[in-house]
Amino acid sequence: MVVLRAVLPIILGTLVQGAVIWDGRAPLDYTPLQLDVSADPYLTVVKGAKPASLYTQLVGKDVTPTPIWLERLHPEHPWPAYAKEQTLRVFIGNSSVFVPGGTGTPQKGFRRTELIAQRNGSAANLKPDIYAGYIKILDHSLNVIYKTLFRDETWHNFAVIVDWDKSTLQVFFSPNERSLRPVTGVKQNPTVPKGEAGQGDFHFGVLKLPLVDPRDPLEVRGDVVHYGIQEGTVEGLMYSGVFIEDLKDGLSLGNSAKLDV
Repeated sequence: MVVLRAVLPIILGTLVQGAVIWDGRAPLDYTPLQLDVSADPYLTVVKGAKPASLYTQLVGKDVTPTPIWLERLHPEHPWPAYAKEQTLRVFIGNSSVFVPGGTGTPQKGFRRTELIAQRNGSAANLKPDIYAGYIKILDHSLNVIYKTLFRDETWHNFAVIVDWDKSTLQVFFSPNERSLRPVTGVKQNPTVPKGEAGQGDFHFGVLKLPLVDPRDPLEVRGDVVHYGIQEGTVEGLMYSGVFIEDLKDGLSLGNSAKLDV
């Protein structure tokens, strides 16, 4: 979850305390065909040549979404509870070569599948290191401001407060059913451009960087978009509870909790 300073009151469920300005939680009636045609809330063009629903699966009720946004039958107790969204499983395989604009230069170095935040049809460190088994939050300059070990069979819940005016970031994290808590202070993000130029689009998905291909000339090995080796394996991640909210009513921490900011 990324929290931005803006206001558009679209609210799904009562556990979110603020106004949701973009809701990336897949409704229970959202279908593979809607993925294929880039129906709101997702623009699904960042993928390989096959239909989007082959790279992103809607798992329905097979995988329970992160529990911190489940609707509780009794607000003071975490169970029983039910989901108003379905989990997304995002895959990459050897065919996950993105061609920008459909006619640009294929990004043969990458394998990527990403969903872009969209509303009303409009889109709203590059080298392997010893922390490759971690989830990392980076600032605009690619400095790691928070990292946590990636654990199997665990929901990793995140919120990032983005202050466009002050150019700052703050990260919140929790595992599984626990409410979010701050894991960084307010961090400066000074290199991001001011105004709309620095805001860009909101993506989530999978992007896998290549290994160095020893057959490539030295001068192109840093171009990880177009060069390198991919193993050709099929890999994926699951997402749920994805949305953007404003901060007028505080930051939603999950489990009906909030933090005034």
